[in-house]
Amino acid sequence: MSATSFDNTLPNFVLYSKSGCPSCVRLKEYLDSLGASYQVKDLSDDENGNARREAFYDNRGLTGTDRRVPKLFELSADGSEFMIGGEEDSREYLDVIFS
Repeated sequence: MSATSFDNTLPNFVLYSKSGCPSCVRLKEYLDSLGASYQVKDLSDDENGNARREAFYDNRGLTGTDRRVPKLFELSADGSEFMIGGEEDSREYLDVIFS
């Protein structure tokens, strides 16, 4: 169960994910286990293939191995996003934040 309303006492996150992605499922489960407040933005293939996902990567200047999901971002009060990383980097960051 993902939280859709934001809690001002804890960091709020946006998780970019796609269907059929085992790492995405694991990171969602981990966020849930922590009780983290987050939104999921689906980057699954659509009628345009993977154009939406490619645009997401291009708009953020992501290259090489950064062009994969999941991608977790911390959402600031002004709505800007700070990239934390993929599954492993995100788990490490969340361990510190929620310890």
